[in-house]
Amino acid sequence: MTVGTARQRGRAIRATLTAGVVAGIVACLSSCAPPREDGPLTMPPDVDTTCMPADLYEKTAWGTSLINESDERLTVTRVEMTGDDGLTLESNSLMPSPDYFLLADAFPPVAQFPEEWPLAKDIGATTIAPGEEHVSLVSEIHLVSDSTHGHLDGLEIFYESDEGVSYVLRTDHALDIIRGSCA
Repeated sequence: MTVGTARQRGRAIRATLTAGVVAGIVACLSSCAPPREDGPLTMPPDVDTTCMPADLYEKTAWGTSLINESDERLTVTRVEMTGDDGLTLESNSLMPSPDYFLLADAFPPVAQFPEEWPLAKDIGATTIAPGEEHVSLVSEIHLVSDSTHGHLDGLEIFYESDEGVSYVLRTDHALDIIRGSCA
């Protein structure tokens, strides 16, 4: 191999690596951007705190009513707890919303929502139609087994439009689950 050939090969490798790095950065800038907070998914205002005795239900269903105020279908992709301590988030589903919304109940909330709960689907498996009045997000939450008290400040609901725009909606309703009684 001649010196000129080795240099040409080295330049070609550097150019390929540089192009790959630049493409990766561009892809990350478009997909790694934080989700927007000004999205079309809304909910009724609620900044209260609900307290539940841990022995009331074996599994707790926690609900939030959602409204799609856009002309696009929206897909909830994941849900996370905020300000949480002593609780675990097991599952999330969307169901048609009745005239009232789920605050806290036994999971699954079949007794409270006998017509709606059988129609519930896991998040990501269903979309919220444009202009759809209400759907209910139902989260299954458990007190950690060795805890006497669990708390969360709210939920972060991550969702996307059909055009791939990512959003986050933050709830402000807090939940306390306590072994014993709520004072």
